[in-house]
Amino acid sequence: KKIAADMQKAEEQTVAFFAEQLKQHPLEMLRPLEEFRALLFEWKTGAWEIFEQKVEDLRAVRQIYSVFEQRLTTELKRLEQQSLQHWDEKCTEIAS
Repeated sequence: KKIAADMQKAEEQTVAFFAEQLKQHPLEMLRPLEEFRALLFEWKTGAWEIFEQKVEDLRAVRQIYSVFEQRLTTELKRLEQQSLQHWDEKCTEIAS
């Protein structure tokens, strides 16, 4: 009982203390909240910048693969034509 009463009294005193502090120094009581909001904003901004950089990196990789795919397709077509031409020449040579 005594512990519960002491805890209740301490809680009431704490509430009264903070209420009085808020009346006397309202801006100072809100400063930690403002600092937290500023930190949260910085974190969100930093996270967004990291996200944008990752997206930019992925776009660059996609562009590299796109160029590689185009070059590979062109080279494969060239090799296919060269092989068909060589095959045709060999068939003509054998038929002669």
